[in-house]
Amino acid sequence: MYLPYGYSEDEQYNVFYLMHGGWSNETTYLGTPERPNEFKNVLDNGIADGKIRPMIVVCPTYNNESESDGSSYSLALRLTENYHNELLGDLIPAVEGTYSTYAEDTTAEGIRASRDHRAFCGFSMGSMAAWRTFRYCLDDFRYFLPSSGSLTADGEDGTFRYANNEKEGNLYFLEQEGGTHNGDYAMEYFYNGLCWIWQ
Repeated sequence: MYLPYGYSEDEQYNVFYLMHGGWSNETTYLGTPERPNEFKNVLDNGIADGKIRPMIVVCPTYNNESESDGSSYSLALRLTENYHNELLGDLIPAVEGTYSTYAEDTTAEGIRASRDHRAFCGFSMGSMAAWRTFRYCLDDFRYFLPSSGSLTADGEDGTFRYANNEKEGNLYFLEQEGGTHNGDYAMEYFYNGLCWIWQ
């Protein structure tokens, strides 16, 4: 978990839930206190430069990390089908009931009322968790950033309106020229998303 530099109980913070991909775990993006990873520095500098709003970042896992199942999308689909129950029933109350967030309380109503201050992002197989969260928790999260992975959402049913701003649409699609499906580009995708949301 990441608390922004200067974290204060006197301020309220947005919360960004960031799910890892296959063959990874909850330490992949932020590292540990003893061994922080690059993305912690990206957050620190983005916040210090005023490009990203100060926020709390939570890196959950759904434990799809063994060598034998790390590339199984069908397994990821099964593991994430009920993930939202743990997310809403356990993880959000544990985090947002402990730290200073916009949730006045962690009842279902309190979580829904603070929806605008919560985002879920996932890379690769973690994007399945993001799409599942979108499917089941739209009333609880305002922003979703699935990266390099999808279920089958094609946006053709009128649910999605493509635009590069919230006033005109609710879906913005970016493709990095020369980008590939790897962790280095994932951090760039996350950074770009965080520069856009909550501004």
